[in-house]
Amino acid sequence: SRGLEHQVEPLFVSREKELGKLGGFLANPLEGRGRVCFVTGEAGFGKTSLTLEFARRAQLQQRELLVAIGSCDAQTGISDPYLPFRELLGMLTGEVDERVANGLTTEENAQRLREFLRVSRQVIVDLAPDLVDLLIPGAGLVTKAGAMVASGHGAFRRRPGSPSPRVAGPAADTASPMAEQGRIFEQVTSALLEMARKRPLVLILVDVHWIDESSASLLF
Repeated sequence: SRGLEHQVEPLFVSREKELGKLGGFLANPLEGRGRVCFVTGEAGFGKTSLTLEFARRAQLQQRELLVAIGSCDAQTGISDPYLPFRELLGMLTGEVDERVANGLTTEENAQRLREFLRVSRQVIVDLAPDLVDLLIPGAGLVTKAGAMVASGHGAFRRRPGSPSPRVAGPAADTASPMAEQGRIFEQVTSALLEMARKRPLVLILVDVHWIDESSASLLF
């Protein structure tokens, strides 16, 4: 089936220069040095298609590479805090089926992300427990964790020395919005960096011109 898949790969016309440039940029992350790239152009230029084709080709060449995608929304995104990061973190913790159905990722990438679940979910438990239910769907996390236990992959457990989940109470309730945002930024950053130490990551944010203020601050 893999041979057939290669035979029917779509042709991507007139963007080889841009694809080559993106491929060159990938060398830095593969060597452990993160990099940011903005793909810009007029509406209808094909920015999303270009980026997704780059990701597909990169994964054919790099068997360990993982791709996670978050989309900003013209209708709700500006008033929907952390929307693209919620989608991106959702993919890294197992929410992949809808993205495959919508054509935003390949089944190959989805399978790689499913195989990465044991790592990504342990990273969340260790470094970013406060993101559960806030930026990461808690119900799905628990359900899939249970499935992992049932299949013999082992349960979530907090490693010695890792931060404890935040305990609700007066101190938490009186935290300033700035402190709350700082805690979110720190945990998202720590989780993504730790995941990237395990496997190389390509993180794609689509339609950034519609990004909400909280996501823009986190991005920068």
